[in-house]
Amino acid sequence: MQKQYRFFYIRLVVTFFVAFLFVFVSIFFSLGVRSVPNLQINYQGKLTNASGGAVPDGTYHMKFWLVPTLGDATSIAVREEYLGAFCL
Repeated sequence: MQKQYRFFYIRLVVTFFVAFLFVFVSIFFSLGVRSVPNLQINYQGKLTNASGGAVPDGTYHMKFWLVPTLGDATSIAVREEYLGAFCL
């Protein structure tokens, strides 16, 4: 009977040790994780002509603007660039 209790207590101590180790390692590694926000907006689109067809390769003047709501005439940010368009 004494052996059964001894085995039970050893198993209990090992279980608590493993649980403590898991929690400690989880907290330790999560302290170094930092999240940095991306301040750029990435956009990918398809450049087409008025009839919906693909435009030929070349450089095109594009204007992007960000508005707070649909139909709002006040823009938050405007950016104009000459971008190269090419077929993949």
